[in-house]
Amino acid sequence: MRFEPPRIPRQPAGPPEPEPAEAHNVAPEQDGTEPADTIADLIARAAASEVPRLVHAADRIQDLVDRLEGDLNAHERSAQLRAELARIEARAAEIKGQLTGKRPAAAPGPTADDSDLKAIRAWAKENGIVCSDRGRIPQHVIAAYEQRSSS
Repeated sequence: MRFEPPRIPRQPAGPPEPEPAEAHNVAPEQDGTEPADTIADLIARAAASEVPRLVHAADRIQDLVDRLEGDLNAHERSAQLRAELARIEARAAEIKGQLTGKRPAAAPGPTADDSDLKAIRAWAKENGIVCSDRGRIPQHVIAAYEQRSSS
């Protein structure tokens, strides 16, 4: 009779798989279990730990979170300021035009009329030149079309 050792379930090698980021929501899970810890909860638990490595990691992560919040706030504020500056510049141009009796210059549009644009797009497509069906036609496509027409 052969001796067979008892079977022991194998433990997975290495650390456990990390939970997906969405597992750190504050809302209860759909299966009725308690929600997972939020990042703030994890940082607070690590900072309160007696393990120096965990306390140090919590401090570093909190510093990174604070920097991220500051960067996001600065980006949002600069976007607001750019929008406000554009509004003020447009209003200043309007007022300047009223003072001088001129209207602000309009943005330059295409030089060809709509039928020419359709012809340019069709020609570009036939000749394998990339040109979108809508929007501005690149200047090099118009130049190639005009060069083709003049020769």
